[in-house]
Amino acid sequence: MMPAGEADLVWLNASYASTFKNNPSYNVTEHPSADWRGISLNFKKDFWSKNKDSAAVLNYALDKNAILNAVVEGEGEAAYSPIQTNSMGGNTNADIYSYDLNKFAQEMEKMGWTKGRDGIYERNGQKFRFNLMVPESEVERVDIAKLAAKQLQSAGVDMKLEVVSGWNYTDYDAFLAGQAYPYDADALYAALTTNGSGNSLGYSNQKVDELLESARHETDANRRKELYGEFEEAFSYRFSIAESCRWIGSQNLSRGNSRSCWGKRLR
Repeated sequence: MMPAGEADLVWLNASYASTFKNNPSYNVTEHPSADWRGISLNFKKDFWSKNKDSAAVLNYALDKNAILNAVVEGEGEAAYSPIQTNSMGGNTNADIYSYDLNKFAQEMEKMGWTKGRDGIYERNGQKFRFNLMVPESEVERVDIAKLAAKQLQSAGVDMKLEVVSGWNYTDYDAFLAGQAYPYDADALYAALTTNGSGNSLGYSNQKVDELLESARHETDANRRKELYGEFEEAFSYRFSIAESCRWIGSQNLSRGNSRSCWGKRLR
């Protein structure tokens, strides 16, 4: 549509947007953004209600940098916290998971998982198998999900992709989540406290509840930042999300002297 001049404004995925970068017919400007993607787990579903202890370990089996390079051409960074770019967040002590299949295997063994003849981990007669809902409307999410599923399969986890047209994510064991990092860290209260109004996936962590409750009532900015830093660490040890990556920014594309296209790409 853009080359044909048929669009005034369109949303572009990373791969397509990059084709305009060296085209003299277009002006490309870059500006910061804070968009992230991750695998959100549904603890209300049978698999995760029984295997909550095995959620965070998935981070060792995901090569986030490989996903970034493949999906957004490296224009982003690996995610470790839902408030990583927020002024109240960014506690690097919460960045505790590197891509390490040996560590993943060690942790799985500690939790009693063993590989079956098919190469998939099992425990108490149950395979490490769950489904992941992905909205077909966003190509980047589908691409991330495919790569993550391939990586997890190689590690011994069977994540079945369900690419669908709707957004009924609560019907599935997990979904490929995505949104902007919150402007105010207090937005996490509704999503991540046990009885939060936006906690639709059943995440519950007493330490997280206490820290988010304290932080929202704290009036001293420095102490509030400390509390959110403690939250980041507590959340890392008991994830509800296998963090994948965040885009560092976006690009505006214009044709000639008129603004004709916006591509969320990018850097």
